[in-house]
This record gives sequence, structure tokens and C-alpha cells, in this order.
Amino acid sequence: MKINIIDTTLSECNKEFMNLNAYEKIEVVKFISSMGAFQIEVKFNLLDQNLRKDIMDITNLDLKSKVSVYNRLNLEDIKNSINYGADVIHISVPICSSEDNKNIIKENVKRCVNYCIESNCEITMGLEDASRADINFIIELSKLGVYEGVKRIRYCDSVGILYPKRILHQIKTIKEIVDIPIEIFAKDDFGMGIVNSIGAIKAGAEYVVSSMVSKTKESNSCNYFKLIKALYKAEDNEVSLDKFKNIYELNKYENKFKELMNMAL
Repeated sequence: MKINIIDTTLSECNKEFMNLNAYEKIEVVKFISSMGAFQIEVKFNLLDQNLRKDIMDITNLDLKSKVSVYNRLNLEDIKNSINYGADVIHISVPICSSEDNKNIIKENVKRCVNYCIESNCEITMGLEDASRADINFIIELSKLGVYEGVKRIRYCDSVGILYPKRILHQIKTIKEIVDIPIEIFAKDDFGMGIVNSIGAIKAGAEYVVSSMVSKTKESNSCNYFKLIKALYKAEDNEVSLDKFKNIYELNKYENKFKELMNMAL
């Protein structure tokens, strides 16, 4: 099974990234792409003018990786993100909600996704806090996403409460009912991000969210370098990487990345 990496380093290390100069920022993005990331995600911030310029610079690069912009379920944010020319618009949907809010969420999803479709954008949808949500609502929203034109859904363990057996059951249940590729975001606050990500892969998830930095105040995705080592050791996994032939070469690339980011990790 081929595993694709969604890299969220730039979203999760925004403060460190913003401290770099223009040349250094481009070098960091090129490095992440060269490591084989299928997609590089940047978090949209309407108020940060420098970040808005950075997003435009990144989307203008000739990268092997797709570039996505992470958005709240907010049409104004999405309209601004579309103007930057990203390959993918990612919409984060808060689904752990009361019964009264569910219809509001569905209507907002329809409105935001339809606007993206009319703008000829590829859309992915994040199911925020899915690990605490009703599985029936997860499936309902996933079906709605497919119907409206969403290309992938992201199952998010936003609070880090999952364990492998549960994630295996959750992803299998979704895959059996809804015909759509799945990304897994497994929060790593308690050190379970990698094992839960592999559990999701075993259940059929085709994409894994990870960051090249972990265990900082901002970062909570599973660590990219540790994840890749684990995936190479797991059976029947083909990781979409072409940077190195031996997993032990990862250490030197990890050190190279730290140098680029000027971070003492």
C-alpha cells in the first residue's frame, strides 16, 4: 500500500518559519518537498500580511509537492486563500458538536465547498475532533463531502485520546460505507501519534499528517522522521519518498532540516 505524507511543518512551526528571511523560507520549503512530501500545508491567517506573502511565494514555486492552505469553516477565509493559487484548499470542520449545531455545520460545509468547486479548487475536509465525535455524524458528513465534491477527508484525533484498536475500527467503518480517500492526523502529545497513524494505515488510510518538528509548544503532529522509519519497518508499505535509499540516512537529513530552521531541538 502506498502511503502519502501531508507535511504540516510550516503550519505548526509558524513562529520559527516567520523568523527566517525570504531565501531561508524558500530553502525550507524546497527541502520538505525534496524529502517526498505529497503535500505541504500552510495555515491561513488573514491578519498576518507577511504570511500571506509567503503563501503566494510558496505557491509560485515549481515543487513536486502539492501546496495546500488550511482554513477554518469560514467562507471569507476560504475566499482569501483561493486568491493565493494553492493546489488544495483544506477546510477544517468542527464535528464534535451538539445536535443543535449539526445542521448549521452541514449548511456551512455545503456553502464553503460549493464556493471552492465554483472556483475550480481541489478541496479536502478535516473532521476536527473526530475521535470524540459520533461515528454516525462522521459518516454523514463524509457522505455529504463526497456528494459536494470533496476529494479527501482527514480524520483528526485532535486531543490525542485514540489507541490503535479504536482507530482501526473507526477508519474501517468509514471506509466500508464511504468511498473516499482518508488522511489521518493523530496527535502525539502522549507519544501515540505514530502507532495510531500506522493503525489507521492498516485500516485503509492512504495519507498521514506529520511534521518534521515535534514536541514543541506549537507542534503536535507525529514526527516525520520517526514515522518514516516505522513505516519502512512495517510490512507491505511503500512510502512515497525518493530522497534516500536507506532509512538510517534519515538522521543526516533531520540534522540538515534543523540547520535550515535554525532551531535547537
